[in-house]
Amino acid sequence: MTYRFHIQGQALVLIDWANVFNWLRGGGSEIDPKQLYDYLRTYPNIDRICLFAGEDDHPKSKEFLEECRKIGYEVISKKVKYIPTLVEKSPFWDALKEHVPEKKLSKLRNQPVLRRKCDFDVELSKELLLNLEKYHTYILFSGDGDYATVIEEIMKREKRVFIVSAPRALGKEIREMQHNKVHPLFVDIVQLKDVIKRRGGGGKKRQQQEKKGLFSRLFSGILGKR
Repeated sequence: MTYRFHIQGQALVLIDWANVFNWLRGGGSEIDPKQLYDYLRTYPNIDRICLFAGEDDHPKSKEFLEECRKIGYEVISKKVKYIPTLVEKSPFWDALKEHVPEKKLSKLRNQPVLRRKCDFDVELSKELLLNLEKYHTYILFSGDGDYATVIEEIMKREKRVFIVSAPRALGKEIREMQHNKVHPLFVDIVQLKDVIKRRGGGGKKRQQQEKKGLFSRLFSGILGKR
């Protein structure tokens, strides 16, 4: 049975897409932005649905943002930064260890790569704070613990806050708040998967393609020479 939010008064939805898009990928699915939007629009009390996403020079990045605007999202975007780091300290090191022999790994450890970075902590927190008095319910699609302080400020005003996340992506600060008498309401993204996931196995196939492309770029040294 699909989860239904118990919304009080007017509601604001904020989606940190970088923290959201791969929550269902482990099961061979991915979140479909249109299905998510259509689901949220079944709630008459939801006033705004904001999506925060980075933009880079790749055509697919621009296409995605334009698609989201056409769907109906209020899109907040900014340019992606590329931060120099070492392969061993990059987010895809665990995947490399799983698929690359140790002998080759030892040669890759100190190879330079560029890590994609585009945080929206400030922009999303600003949107929450600017609307403290306007809404009574806030639905945040992100488990990032950096939002804990702002969430506490909202709840001091006796407002309702929903945190939608995958359990593994729920930050320590958010977890600790669950022990308080007054706390945000946690919604596991799996409870919504029947109405917001992209079907047909596309997620698993795309994952394999991305992994193959990643390894190809690493071995050719492209990421280190951007």
